[in-house]
Amino acid sequence: MLSERSFVPAELSFPSLLPSDMRALQRLSPSAAILAAALLVGVITFMVFSPALRNDFIGWDDNLYVTESPFSIPLSAAAVGMMFSRFYFLSYTPLTHLSHAIDYAVWGLDPRGHHLTNILLHSGNAVLVFFVMLAIIRMRQADRPEGGRLAGSSFPAVLWGCLIAGLFFSLQPLRVESVACASSRKDLLSAFFSFGTVLLYLRYASRRGHTPARRSYLLSLLLFAAAILSKGSVVMIPGVLLLLDLAVEREVRSWRWLLLRLWEKAPFFIIAAAGAYVSYRASISDDMDLVLSAQSHINRLELGSYNLGFYLVKTVWPFRFAAVYDYPGRVASILVSSVPVAVTVLCCIGLFRGKRGPLLGWMAYLLLILPMAGFVMMSIQLTANRYAYLATVPFAIMVGGALTGFLVSHPASARRMWGGIAIGCACAWCAFLAVLVVRDIPEWRDRETVWIRALDVSPTHPLSYAEMGEYLQDKGSFRESIPYYQHALELSPDHPGTLNSLGTAFLGMGDTVSAERIFRATIALSPKRAATYNNLGNLKLAQGKIDTALALYRKALEREPTSYALPYNIGHALMLQGRSREALAMLQQSLALNPNLGNAYYLIGLIEGKQLREEKGALEAFKRAAVLGQMDAQKVLLDRGEVW
Repeated sequence: MLSERSFVPAELSFPSLLPSDMRALQRLSPSAAILAAALLVGVITFMVFSPALRNDFIGWDDNLYVTESPFSIPLSAAAVGMMFSRFYFLSYTPLTHLSHAIDYAVWGLDPRGHHLTNILLHSGNAVLVFFVMLAIIRMRQADRPEGGRLAGSSFPAVLWGCLIAGLFFSLQPLRVESVACASSRKDLLSAFFSFGTVLLYLRYASRRGHTPARRSYLLSLLLFAAAILSKGSVVMIPGVLLLLDLAVEREVRSWRWLLLRLWEKAPFFIIAAAGAYVSYRASISDDMDLVLSAQSHINRLELGSYNLGFYLVKTVWPFRFAAVYDYPGRVASILVSSVPVAVTVLCCIGLFRGKRGPLLGWMAYLLLILPMAGFVMMSIQLTANRYAYLATVPFAIMVGGALTGFLVSHPASARRMWGGIAIGCACAWCAFLAVLVVRDIPEWRDRETVWIRALDVSPTHPLSYAEMGEYLQDKGSFRESIPYYQHALELSPDHPGTLNSLGTAFLGMGDTVSAERIFRATIALSPKRAATYNNLGNLKLAQGKIDTALALYRKALEREPTSYALPYNIGHALMLQGRSREALAMLQQSLALNPNLGNAYYLIGLIEGKQLREEKGALEAFKRAAVLGQMDAQKVLLDRGEVW
């Protein structure tokens, strides 16, 4: 990636910049020193985040992406085809689903394996940030008289700057959610491919006009497409590549030069436009506006302006993190929203004084955070730590660059003292961040802990109460969950999801009258919400009103034709009526949408064996269900002395 020759100094002189426990690097060649420093970044990152191996799945999308995903159990060609051919949970992230499916094939549902993959990806990303900064510095030197070579005293400064950049990125407490929450894999994977895109593009840019450069360009395009398929919010990467062109050039030579650089990125922009369109189509939901307005009454312009400052503030002041955040009062909102304006003014002043790096870095942050800032709604959350995973990388690059510039700018006679102070301060801050990370990781230990923390940090956010209610309901504590739902509805009366969940809590308690009243109120509020029709259908089925249940299930299926649960429910109801052939057709439709649905195979076995008297077909269906972990099917086979 970076030739050793680019960094060969006349004589390496490390002692003036390295503490005694690091001076072993002075015996290494430049390339070996680079690799050793990069490895150190990865190892430190892994060690700091390793406590996440003790965390469980937390239910905050972990069930949707991992434990109950229709794509993962087991990994198959049909499942891979589904990943790439359909939207899922308001998004299109097939490569992320594939990574979860591979983890399931290796680890099953042992959370340690899934968290290990996340930690390894994050550690790899930290190393890639190290190399991204190294590549930028190398290209900045390329058009100088020494042709990219660095003086002996400058090389350690570069190495320190790259090391601190990697650690400043990886050890931010803002990263904890993305690493410690298994379902946040999409942030890690999309960033991994994005960093690869940038590195290969910089390799191409340093060798324009040569055959190897064209290969690097094509590989960069391929990795960018992979990043889009991991998470669509990386669509602004082509703009970042243009900013990198501006950063590594000594000066913008002409408008023709700028137009050529834009034309060069046309394929990237085409891929980005396609990814943005697909992501937008996937995120369209009739309930989106209701869900978002239930969290806050602010408009999108206010929200976006606030979020631009929020992640910068959290980077500088890394305390009080949670899964969800209250939107602040008017005064606090104005103060946070003013931060980006102030930073922009300072960066422009720097530009007038000949310092374009801070402005370009700030523009890169704005581009990367823009898709998730809230100006256009792409998620049901207003603000989340994971949204800043890739966007805050420019801050790390600027910190590392500032350290390198500070070290190089001092004469050799002053480097021992001032260089040592600067490096010591940078290392102390990284160590402080590491302590905060280790402290925060247990806050994501399990589902209950996550929402207790959210209730502490965001006591007026309706989702904090609604999700605690969901946790209690899933435990079977229906009565205990109801006060949380009711409090959430006091904060946000028009939240259809919370109303629907309150109805299921009453249904779980056996209070069908209250449950039906709430389900019908939810339908009146959100008439296109399929889940409510499905729950009302379940209520009618429990009452023995099968025809009414079927009508409700079919209404739900009209509103959500890609649901695999609804054909299953229809098939179950038809089976109860003895309509075997129709039931089989619906169950097969359910399996076409989710080939891993063991319950559907179990019902097919019951229909084949008890209603159609086709024992061979029944046995085959029971075995498929048993392989997928369906316990009733396993019991049937054990009673018959069969194996699966």
